[in-house]
Amino acid sequence: MPQLCYIIISHVVCFQKNWVVIIMKKYIFLIIAIVLAIVLFTLFFQTTGGDSLSYKPVDENENKIYIGVFEPFTGINSLGGYQEKLGIMYANEKCPTVDIGGVTYDVKLIYSDNESEQQAAAKAARGLVDKKVSAILGSYGSAVTLSGAEIFQDAKIPAVGISCTSPEITDDYSCYYRVCFLDSFQGEVMANYAYTQDLRKAAVLTQVGDPYSKGLGDYFASGFEALGGQVEFYNFNTVTMSFASLIKEIEASGADFVYMPSPTESAVMFINQMREKLNMIPIFGGDTWDTAKLIRDTGNNGQGVYFTSEFDEYSDIDSSGADFVSKFSTWLSEEESRIILNGDTEDVAPVSALAYDAYMVLIKAIETAGSTAPQDIMQALKTVTHEGVCGDIAFDKNGDCGRNTAFIKTINVHKKRFETLQVSNA
Repeated sequence: MPQLCYIIISHVVCFQKNWVVIIMKKYIFLIIAIVLAIVLFTLFFQTTGGDSLSYKPVDENENKIYIGVFEPFTGINSLGGYQEKLGIMYANEKCPTVDIGGVTYDVKLIYSDNESEQQAAAKAARGLVDKKVSAILGSYGSAVTLSGAEIFQDAKIPAVGISCTSPEITDDYSCYYRVCFLDSFQGEVMANYAYTQDLRKAAVLTQVGDPYSKGLGDYFASGFEALGGQVEFYNFNTVTMSFASLIKEIEASGADFVYMPSPTESAVMFINQMREKLNMIPIFGGDTWDTAKLIRDTGNNGQGVYFTSEFDEYSDIDSSGADFVSKFSTWLSEEESRIILNGDTEDVAPVSALAYDAYMVLIKAIETAGSTAPQDIMQALKTVTHEGVCGDIAFDKNGDCGRNTAFIKTINVHKKRFETLQVSNA
């Protein structure tokens, strides 16, 4: 009996050994591949500066300050969001550190996509707060900015708006400062310009649920009516693809021109459809229209289109602005991905220039505060001044920089570029 047990055990052990050998042979290449993948991943993770606790890049400082970039990288306003991001990226490359109390800190940017949508914007804002950022830059689009402002206000984190022009932002939220002009100003500027062109009856076309569109339309209408003009209001939804019925209504109204504060995408559709009807009445818009996409996607239909802008990329009035345009355009062309994000063009969008200014004035405020604490930076923003590429910046008690210069532009369809018709200080 013991001998029988020994024989059985010996066969079992032998079978197990043979089974292991078979398994090892079968999977040896898989095991080797996994080991190599782990080794390669570890090496790559370290050389690319991952969050490995054992790896510390020699070119980084020990201290860091984090700035949140609150922008739409998806949705209807994504082009504007990326153009502001590019301006911030460029500024960060030019000024990657800040001196705080005699100590050099690396400035780290944390990006958050507000998706061009108000509910998503609130979530994105909370995400930045949770990451303990010291300050915020953005956002493109007044509606999403207002959604984020409430979150930043509660968290007592300062924010510098770039192109969010609705007066409500700084009126309602003391955490917000901004480097752009206001809708109340650009609306009045365009009302004055339209009236001087002997236009007397306006069709004002605004987007439902968009504070920027509705607010700017109201400011324009108020200014135009004060001059003696007539106004009729029309509206469209974000998802509107066909403006045929609205165009018929506008034509039947006898309007001299259309004023349409809207995202660029909606403007392109409306302009092209309006021109298909062989209706050459002037079409006016706001600062969101100042992007190369408008030129490219309207072609010859861009004839008779006018809008307000914060910045003239071709102006030689201010050498700092011209110098920025030259260097930023070169920087864009260095990487194809930058050109793509910029709307497949090397042209400099005004929001990129404004974003550069916003980053630089925030850095100056951090230096002035001598602190990474959000509340200290917020106090410093009240007193800081900066000579920006879009003009001088000094915030008033409301958080606005008092910018009172607007460029009225049109499309030269032959040269395929924007041209400034008038510089207004209304």
